[in-house]
Amino acid sequence: MSSSKLLIKKGQVLVDGQSEGPVLATNVPLSFWGGLNPTTGEIIDRHHPLSKENVTGKVFVLPTGRGSCTGSGILLEAIFSEHAPTAILLCQLDEIISLGSIVADEFLQKSIPIIVLTPKDFDDALKAKYAFIDKAGKVKLQI
Repeated sequence: MSSSKLLIKKGQVLVDGQSEGPVLATNVPLSFWGGLNPTTGEIIDRHHPLSKENVTGKVFVLPTGRGSCTGSGILLEAIFSEHAPTAILLCQLDEIISLGSIVADEFLQKSIPIIVLTPKDFDDALKAKYAFIDKAGKVKLQI
């Protein structure tokens, strides 16, 4: 029987909020435009390691987005359709992903927390099974 441990990290808050959920993690960037179906939450980029996985209701751990500025619109649509992740943990600042959540907050009064972790903390997040995020940017990772 394995026991889990809890790691507590402090990240840079890009979009604040409180959330929790099982972790879906990758160390490969993803373009939301053409990579995520916003009406189902499925990762549709067939070349991505998480192809066919679903982000809905999960804390999505990815290093950064990739590509088109229209990715913010895809995240906005996923939040609107209730098929977005519950939070996104990044390894580097991503204005495009952040903008999708900021616009959702402004127009829909819904958003998801987006936090940037240090590279070391991001590596820990890649191994997590479950994550809790508070409004101050504290991230609790269950490993």
